[in-house]
Amino acid sequence: MAITLEQINPVLEARGLPTATAHQLAAAQDYALGYYSIPYSVLNADEPAERLILGIALLSAQAPFTHAATAPLTSSEIKSASGASVKKDFADAPTDPYPVISGILAPYSANTRPSGISFGISTR
Repeated sequence: MAITLEQINPVLEARGLPTATAHQLAAAQDYALGYYSIPYSVLNADEPAERLILGIALLSAQAPFTHAATAPLTSSEIKSASGASVKKDFADAPTDPYPVISGILAPYSANTRPSGISFGISTR
């Protein structure tokens, strides 16, 4: 049995948020599966944990997901002593659009890949 509307709508109502539709719930489960790498078996457990229900409920309140996390381009121009200039364009790493939801769903994520910088080594 997957997480149902009967499980998430009371959670949303308790927080003063509008109830979710079946489309929003499906979009939230797809997003959790694809973005947060929550295994399909966890999302479709017979008795999902309350924390998982909370995370999917809050995620369904954000659906539909029409945007992607992107970082703006930044450019810098450096002039050398010879008068030549070098222009560099770069973008910071994209940020998580829903950090609170990420924290709630973190224990269920199958993603064990480290991210960020550790001891001066980039692990992106």
